[in-house]
Amino acid sequence: MLFDDFKLERHFARHEFTARHLISCSDAESIHLRELLDFEPGSRQKLEALWLGYSDSRGIPELRAEIRKLYTTVQDRDIVAHTGAQEPILNLFMGLIGPGDHVITHFPGYQSSYSVPKNLGAEVSLWKARPEEGWRLDLDELKRLLKPNTKLVILNCPHNPSGYVMPAAEYAALIAILRERGILLLSDEVYRGLEARAADRLPAAVDVYENAISLGVMSKAYGLAGLRVGWIATKNERVRLAFEKQKDYTTICGPIVAEWLASLALRHAGRLLERNRATVGANTAVFSAFLERRGERFEWVPPGGGTMGFPWRRDGKSMEPLAAKVLEREGLMLITGKYFDTDEKYFRLGLGRKDFPEVLAILERNLD
Repeated sequence: MLFDDFKLERHFARHEFTARHLISCSDAESIHLRELLDFEPGSRQKLEALWLGYSDSRGIPELRAEIRKLYTTVQDRDIVAHTGAQEPILNLFMGLIGPGDHVITHFPGYQSSYSVPKNLGAEVSLWKARPEEGWRLDLDELKRLLKPNTKLVILNCPHNPSGYVMPAAEYAALIAILRERGILLLSDEVYRGLEARAADRLPAAVDVYENAISLGVMSKAYGLAGLRVGWIATKNERVRLAFEKQKDYTTICGPIVAEWLASLALRHAGRLLERNRATVGANTAVFSAFLERRGERFEWVPPGGGTMGFPWRRDGKSMEPLAAKVLEREGLMLITGKYFDTDEKYFRLGLGRKDFPEVLAILERNLD
């Protein structure tokens, strides 16, 4: 099976580790291993005592026990750990989607959510969010997109790249629509916990819908991308078994050291999330001040959650020339809408890194 080039990831592969400055990253600020181990006395000795053999393909028991605490209705058996979030996305499509199926996906979004099912022969419809409506998703449009063969709907909330958070009433209405026809829901919740207002945090889809798959990862909200630990949680046994079966053809089991460290981090999830929310909040204020100076040229919808926003040029012109200029002149990597298969007037603004004010200042001095 040949897949389309992953535009965003290919671009990161070329420039992420050679550019001096990054302003479009989707993860929160990370920490060093020593900081993580400092969370618990005795953790270094426990790490050194780990047995480095094969582990449970569903994830080590300690990890699944900590993941379970993120939900209200989930048991350990409902969880399958994976390597990052990309592996479960791929395993979902490879195990459950094929020719004759119809998939509806939140757009703009991560390319694999529409590119992979298309490459597998499924029909894909884009459920488009629009900035003039605050990046809101229209449930009436979803109803129009539904077909007799619709098998899966994909929602990403908080949303990458806009930071949109669906209102609770609309979320409940979405689930009611899907429940009526038994359609699967992949709920990409990798930014859950980084809502600007705690009151806006939605319940995990797996806790409110029997055919939901909740996707989580240590990379985004927790800022621990180097662990490469992700997971799915679902109470649909047929779906869970499909993930387990498909994993036999990918990683088989995860790296036990990374899964042990992830379980340690999740025991202190509140500490990590509080730190990262503070960083995003401070950087959001910095960009709001930038717009007061540059509002004649740029506009955005302030994000309701996650680590990013998706501003755009008011004149509708492409951001690509500026992105090329700052990469060459300043070593600053800026991601435009081109890498989300949408208008190049947009650019993704990563708000999760502590150096954001300094990097934004570099971008601003190149505007004129």
